[in-house]
Amino acid sequence: MVTNKSFLKALFPDCQPILASFPEDPTDAPRAAWRQVEIVNPQHNTYFCVSSFTGTRRRKSEFVALHCLVVDDVGTKVDATTPLRLFGSATWELETSPGNFQWGYLFDEPLESYARAERLINATVDAVAGGEDPGMKAVTRYVRLPEGRNWKAKHEGFRHKMKWRGVRVPVEALEAALGLEGDAEEQASEHPEALDFGSDVVGCSS
Repeated sequence: MVTNKSFLKALFPDCQPILASFPEDPTDAPRAAWRQVEIVNPQHNTYFCVSSFTGTRRRKSEFVALHCLVVDDVGTKVDATTPLRLFGSATWELETSPGNFQWGYLFDEPLESYARAERLINATVDAVAGGEDPGMKAVTRYVRLPEGRNWKAKHEGFRHKMKWRGVRVPVEALEAALGLEGDAEEQASEHPEALDFGSDVVGCSS
């Protein structure tokens, strides 16, 4: 069984991940619920941020590195054949509600270029979701942990189910699959400030 502790150690071996954990329905949880916690309760909604930062807030201006790429809603809104064709088998597949999965691709090395990270995420959303998933378009986004439950009203505390393969993926391979070329630094937008804590719409995955 993959525990939250072992999972986070694999993704963030040399830094502190940003975590959130709360019992409320994430659709209308108070903003304070999304603040950083040191310990998560597996009986609650449990989340980690896909990036590391210099502090404990998810600010783009404090970005250090993107550690993984996560595709949302595989099996419901996204056909599984699309990320499989583009990127191959995922490092992990997490069922977060019945028939709905997050597929995660763990990088072989953290991606420290903000410009490349932003470009990779945006291109992935365009390729797998037609550019229509704003929750995926952020280096500051939260995604769910292996041990946790989905307390959205319609899911009634669904317990997450994890399939872990452990394979690490070179960022360059993902970029090549998406046809990304040229200097990402020249194409990058400025770094606007992100929310210090997430919402269920921006920067958070169901």
